Amino acid sequence: MKYDQVYRALVEAVESGRLSEPFTAATFRGACPGFPEGTYRAFVWKNAAGGDASAVLKRIAPGKYLLSRPGPASTVGKLAAAAGDDEKAKLSR
Repeated sequence: MKYDQVYRALVEAVESGRLSEPFTAATFRGACPGFPEGTYRAFVWKNAAGGDASAVLKRIAPGKYLLSRPGPASTVGKLAAAAGDDEKAKLSR
Protein backbone atom coordinates (compact mmCIF):
# COMPACT_ATOMS: atom_id res chain seq x y z
CA MET A 1 0.00 0.00 0.00
CA LYS A 2 1.44 3.28 -1.02
CA TYR A 3 1.06 6.39 1.11
CA ASP A 4 0.21 8.54 -1.93
CA GLN A 5 -2.74 6.29 -2.85
CA VAL A 6 -4.28 6.77 0.58
CA TYR A 7 -3.58 10.51 0.56
CA ARG A 8 -5.05 10.97 -2.94
CA ALA A 9 -8.16 9.01 -1.97
CA LEU A 10 -8.58 11.21 1.11
CA VAL A 11 -8.14 14.48 -0.82
CA GLU A 12 -10.54 13.31 -3.53
CA ALA A 13 -13.15 12.31 -0.94
CA VAL A 14 -12.96 15.72 0.78
CA GLU A 15 -12.96 17.70 -2.47
CA SER A 16 -15.88 15.73 -3.92
CA GLY A 17 -17.95 16.13 -0.77
CA ARG A 18 -18.05 12.41 0.08
CA LEU A 19 -16.12 13.19 3.27
CA SER A 20 -16.83 16.32 5.24
CA GLU A 21 -14.37 17.99 7.55
CA PRO A 22 -13.64 17.52 10.31
CA PHE A 23 -13.49 13.77 9.82
CA THR A 24 -12.58 10.77 11.95
CA ALA A 25 -10.72 7.60 11.02
CA ALA A 26 -14.12 5.86 10.85
CA THR A 27 -15.68 8.40 8.47
CA PHE A 28 -12.45 8.37 6.41
CA ARG A 29 -12.81 4.57 6.13
CA GLY A 30 -16.45 4.92 5.05
CA ALA A 31 -15.63 7.50 2.37
CA CYS A 32 -12.54 5.68 1.06
CA PRO A 33 -13.24 1.93 1.23
CA GLY A 34 -10.84 -0.67 -0.08
CA PHE A 35 -7.70 -0.16 1.98
CA PRO A 36 -6.61 -2.67 4.62
CA GLU A 37 -8.45 -2.20 7.93
CA GLY A 38 -5.52 -0.74 9.90
CA THR A 39 -4.68 1.81 7.20
CA TYR A 40 -7.14 4.48 8.29
CA ARG A 41 -6.13 4.83 11.93
CA ALA A 42 -2.45 4.43 11.08
CA PHE A 43 -2.67 7.12 8.40
CA VAL A 44 -4.31 9.72 10.63
CA TRP A 45 -2.06 8.85 13.57
CA LYS A 46 1.15 9.10 11.54
CA ASN A 47 0.17 12.14 9.48
CA ALA A 48 -1.52 14.49 11.94
CA ALA A 49 0.05 16.98 14.25
CA GLY A 50 -1.14 19.80 16.44
CA GLY A 51 1.29 22.35 15.03
CA ASP A 52 3.75 20.55 12.76
CA ALA A 53 3.86 22.47 9.49
CA SER A 54 4.88 19.37 7.51
CA ALA A 55 1.86 17.31 8.60
CA VAL A 56 -0.75 16.57 5.92
CA LEU A 57 -3.55 16.49 8.49
CA LYS A 58 -4.35 18.84 11.32
CA ARG A 59 -5.74 17.37 14.54
CA ILE A 60 -8.38 19.80 15.78
CA ALA A 61 -9.79 17.67 18.60
CA PRO A 62 -9.18 14.15 19.85
CA GLY A 63 -9.96 11.90 16.88
CA LYS A 64 -11.02 14.76 14.55
CA TYR A 65 -8.96 15.92 11.59
CA LEU A 66 -8.79 18.43 8.74
CA LEU A 67 -6.62 18.33 5.64
CA SER A 68 -3.73 20.74 6.07
CA ARG A 69 -3.73 23.29 3.30
CA PRO A 70 -0.97 25.83 2.89
CA GLY A 71 -2.48 29.22 2.42
CA PRO A 72 -1.60 32.77 1.53
CA ALA A 73 -1.60 33.68 5.21
CA SER A 74 1.83 32.13 5.77
CA THR A 75 4.58 34.42 6.99
CA VAL A 76 6.67 33.95 3.84
CA GLY A 77 3.63 34.66 1.67
CA LYS A 78 2.87 37.89 3.56
CA LEU A 79 6.49 39.02 3.39
CA ALA A 80 6.73 38.23 -0.32
CA ALA A 81 3.53 40.12 -1.08
CA ALA A 82 4.75 43.13 0.89
CA ALA A 83 8.23 43.06 -0.64
CA GLY A 84 7.16 43.06 -4.28
CA ASP A 85 8.27 40.90 -7.20
CA ASP A 86 12.00 41.75 -7.01
CA GLU A 87 12.24 40.64 -3.40
CA LYS A 88 10.18 37.44 -3.84
CA ALA A 89 13.14 35.62 -5.33
CA LYS A 90 15.33 36.58 -2.37
CA LEU A 91 12.72 35.39 0.15
CA SER A 92 12.26 32.03 -1.53
CA ARG A 93 15.97 31.13 -1.38
